[in-house]
Amino acid sequence: MRGLPEDLLESEVKPGKFELARGGTIFLDEIGEVPLRLQAKLLHVLQDGEFARVGGDSIIQSDVRVIVATTRDLESAIESGRFREDLYYRLNVIAIRVPPLRERPDEIPILADYFLRRFNTEYRRSVAMSAATLRTFTDYAWPGKIRELENAVRRMVVLRSAREATRDVECVVIRATLERVNWNRRKATRLLQMSYRTLLNKIGAYRVAGLPSGDTEPFVA
Repeated sequence: MRGLPEDLLESEVKPGKFELARGGTIFLDEIGEVPLRLQAKLLHVLQDGEFARVGGDSIIQSDVRVIVATTRDLESAIESGRFREDLYYRLNVIAIRVPPLRERPDEIPILADYFLRRFNTEYRRSVAMSAATLRTFTDYAWPGKIRELENAVRRMVVLRSAREATRDVECVVIRATLERVNWNRRKATRLLQMSYRTLLNKIGAYRVAGLPSGDTEPFVA
């Protein structure tokens, strides 16, 4: 839903999805991104079980099971006026929290293997994942969640070389960690579980990827 104009979003959700899903299930991703005006219309559909096409007059009955997902804190969004409280309670009948990937490190090798096989097939490659790369994947916090892992594996396959891929992934991990701790190198070493000197060496080695050298700003000792 993110990034779609509101009118296009409305026409896509209501006649497109609700009509096609009649008698079945509709999944609405990133529900927290829906504009307030459309939230009100969505609430009407859920409460009354009917809607009209955009620009139409006839009433259409809707009989669907609705499942939604979001990465936003909807309760905070309610407090700030960005999400309707009545819609929240209408949707929040059964809530399932999916822990972030960083809390499921045992699943990372399984997911990485799945993406590796998928992209090897898609790009007609036969790239293998080294133990060092898998260890980097498992130790990383993945703030971008599964999509970030998926993109990292895709890059690894496209690069073909496992050595280059390990270097690429490690660079991404180091940069993301430094940004996470406001470029404080001491804190980064603890999160990355590497020595201070090793971190400086890697920062210097990866300058070609956009990381500044170890002794320049904006790093904090």
